[in-house]
Amino acid sequence: MYFFIFLFAGFLNESIYLINISTKVNTISTIVYSFIETQCLAYIFCKWRNFNLKYTRYLQIGLFFSWITGHIIQLNASEISIDWFNLVNKIVLMYIAIPVLNKTFSPNTYSQRLIIIPFVVFNVYFIIINLLMAFLFNKTTQPLFMNLYSLILIINILSYISYSLAILWAPKKEQFL
Repeated sequence: MYFFIFLFAGFLNESIYLINISTKVNTISTIVYSFIETQCLAYIFCKWRNFNLKYTRYLQIGLFFSWITGHIIQLNASEISIDWFNLVNKIVLMYIAIPVLNKTFSPNTYSQRLIIIPFVVFNVYFIIINLLMAFLFNKTTQPLFMNLYSLILIINILSYISYSLAILWAPKKEQFL
């Protein structure tokens, strides 16, 4: 169920970007999506790692405060800036998710791998682009970064295909998908 919430929020966010109502609506959509993504995936990855509920809740609260702090700082920024707290949240989620890949291969872990691998690939690419942009972005490098960001669409399409296969091939007892 949590994974479906994550996917539905991603679908809505992508749809809003395609419609392109306004920059403000796109920004609000992204903010809400980043919150839903962080909370749902943190819960799923913690369950896959067999973390206890108390630790999972503390982690989700910490990620929430990190998320809210980052967005308060961005709201007060006078120009476009990198959401450093969002990048930190993505790193934390990858840190929690990657050990699941080290589990012994079984039918139970196959669908988990189909979710974690594209998640990690997307986030590594996204973090690298944002780090490069934080230090190298200017008017002359803007076309380069626009081209680099356009690859995110391809990565997202491949990720959603992988997520769909994960849902189709998930064991019936997988309660977190």
